[in-house]
Amino acid sequence: MMNKNYEIIKNQIKRFCFEKLKNNQEPLERFEKLANSSTTMIENAVKPQLISGAIIFSYLREYGLNGRGGITTKQLAEYFEVKPQAITSKVFDVDCIVNRSAIFPEDEIEYEFIDIERYEISEEYFDFLESSDADDFKKSEKILLSFIKKDPYFFDPYNVLHEYYLEQNMIEKAFDIMAKGYEKAMGIILDKYGNFPTSMPWGYIENRHIIRLLYDFACMMWSNGDNENALTILRPLLKSNPTDNIGARYIIAAILDKIPSIYHLSEMFDKEDGYLDWEKQEEWFVKVVKKNKKEFEWWFKEVDEF
Repeated sequence: MMNKNYEIIKNQIKRFCFEKLKNNQEPLERFEKLANSSTTMIENAVKPQLISGAIIFSYLREYGLNGRGGITTKQLAEYFEVKPQAITSKVFDVDCIVNRSAIFPEDEIEYEFIDIERYEISEEYFDFLESSDADDFKKSEKILLSFIKKDPYFFDPYNVLHEYYLEQNMIEKAFDIMAKGYEKAMGIILDKYGNFPTSMPWGYIENRHIIRLLYDFACMMWSNGDNENALTILRPLLKSNPTDNIGARYIIAAILDKIPSIYHLSEMFDKEDGYLDWEKQEEWFVKVVKKNKKEFEWWFKEVDEF
């Protein structure tokens, strides 16, 4: 026989489903599955509302109804009066019982990401770059922050704002704005299992602002000496777009070649006329590849050049 927590959780989920999910009964079915499989988790729950929130979160995440355009973790936490991180931690325990495929997918899933069209905000952004305001730091900061407020998921303003901050020697602000952009970018591109897209092509203009943000954030990490985290970003970025229009492979090679930053890499191949010596860069890249074949073998096979 179930204790009082059973009725508390069941009623909380029923109420949420009625108010927020058009009386969808699937979260209740998950709860019954949990109740039949793990009475201990329910009976020993100090905060039954935490289990209620985790079951709802499990359902929302599986069907892509959480986050942007749906019900955020913050909104869910406020509804059940718990902390957001408590829900995201508890959902692992719940999913291990009611939805194991969310934790242990049986097969690798091909996942192509194409962002939504952001024409209006991008037009405003490019108009700003052509305006006289772009030469004034104070005006530029205010305008770029307004773009971010208008669409936090359009990432070019993050990049440019971080450059302004670097020019003003505001290093901490430069890092913080890029870190915020990176967190939001990962929030929209990762699938429900937390996987990076297997394909995020540069060929789709909609993806380019995201690719630029991830590339620039990785370069910032690298320049700060955090090579491992930089590679953690760059490797899946290159795999998701093997044509590598942005040049992630060169940054990976530079890190492996113990070059300290993108500025040092640029100096190696800058010509007196201000252009890049592509032939010299390619010769260097081939030498690095020969010393790191396991790192790049897959890429050469992908582009039929190995």
